[in-house]
Amino acid sequence: MNRRELEMHLQDLFDGRLESGDLESLQQELRNNPEAQDAYCDYAHLKNSLQLRDEGVDLLNVVPMDRVVERRQRRALEYAGLGAVAALVILGVVLAFIFIRKPQPTLTFVTSPGTELSISHKLAGEDAPEGLTLEPGSRLEIRHGTAELEFTSGVRGIVRGPANLTLLNEGLLELDRGTAWFEVPSKATGFQVNTPDLTLIDLGTEFGIRSRPDFLDEVHVFTGKVEVRNRYGLKKGAQLEAGEARVAGPGGRWKETPLRRDHFLTKLPSTEPDLSNAALIRIPPENVTASSTVVGLFSRSADHMVDSSGLIGGQHTNAVKGNMWLSSGDDYGGEDYNPSVTFDLGAIYTINRFHVWNYNENPPNLTDRGVNRVSVKYGTTPDLGSTVTGITNFAQADGIATDPGESFDEFRPFKARYIKFDIISNHGGDNNFYGLSEVQFHGVLVPEPEKR
Repeated sequence: MNRRELEMHLQDLFDGRLESGDLESLQQELRNNPEAQDAYCDYAHLKNSLQLRDEGVDLLNVVPMDRVVERRQRRALEYAGLGAVAALVILGVVLAFIFIRKPQPTLTFVTSPGTELSISHKLAGEDAPEGLTLEPGSRLEIRHGTAELEFTSGVRGIVRGPANLTLLNEGLLELDRGTAWFEVPSKATGFQVNTPDLTLIDLGTEFGIRSRPDFLDEVHVFTGKVEVRNRYGLKKGAQLEAGEARVAGPGGRWKETPLRRDHFLTKLPSTEPDLSNAALIRIPPENVTASSTVVGLFSRSADHMVDSSGLIGGQHTNAVKGNMWLSSGDDYGGEDYNPSVTFDLGAIYTINRFHVWNYNENPPNLTDRGVNRVSVKYGTTPDLGSTVTGITNFAQADGIATDPGESFDEFRPFKARYIKFDIISNHGGDNNFYGLSEVQFHGVLVPEPEKR
């Protein structure tokens, strides 16, 4: 067991997260390795001391500064024979030590306009950090908006809310929720981020992490390399290089996913649009048009994408009839060579989010008919004219009766009445079919200009 693995196991042990298999490995290492035993003692002493210090008992023997001053002043009087000049020099050194030696914060941050957040600290009283700073044990919750993080190590990050994070130490961040991008200089190699599903160790790179409730956590590597380990099941590890992205799949395995730079911000926005009142846009079934629909008595027309058929509590059924749209196919009306779906919202809205439930027919499992590569276009008129940058793929549905779908909320909000999905491919399904189960858009109505 190398030093890095030892420290990770010790940290999980004292945080109460070490699983039985790793506990046996750690016990074996502690029995055979004197250095591991010393590291265990150091961790135990530090954790116990910090806990007792919170209760008013200081085992770290931290001497208050006023006591240092008092001791030095008494020593100066004892050596009065050295002369008044020497006493003044000593006093000057003491004062300089008091006022100059101020530790640099472990992490500082700034926020974009309109950001709503809260901070809590492990340290209390005079020891509590001041301002927009975090020290080990500090927790930051971003309810809305964006924060730019600056570590003393040189690591820089952009975190989009909603997000919850805890700083464990200068090189270790716990991200319980949020979308975060990090740029790590070579001198800070080894920087680590933990999420509920995974552990990531940086090897000098630029990467992004997404951790969202009810979704498996994702890693996207833009430059350099990272090491990742699934925290559950088989706890599979992997080394990812630039251009690769993975989802921490069930059972401890890793699942490939398209690289999505559009999910992440690399600089702090100068403004935040006021979309606090964004709501679901109800689209009449007749306002949805598809380039084709499968022929026959299959009941898979385009209106099923907006009529909430098969949708219960935000989850979509896998029962296909009357609940999903399917294009024509090779033996069912002929291949649709330019498949697309267009939504008329009925008025101009500022769109800040949309949700897609892909084609979810099962059994038999035909979810590979669902849309894969896609271009999302929009405009205030039927001519469209603009494209949502970065959104290039829809994830394949799970085939379960409670499919959660996929949410898209990382793009810059745009104004549109018409939104079109230009479909490029499916997930390898038969007969050149293309299908979707449900689509929902969220936004704020743009007021019409007053008539003169």
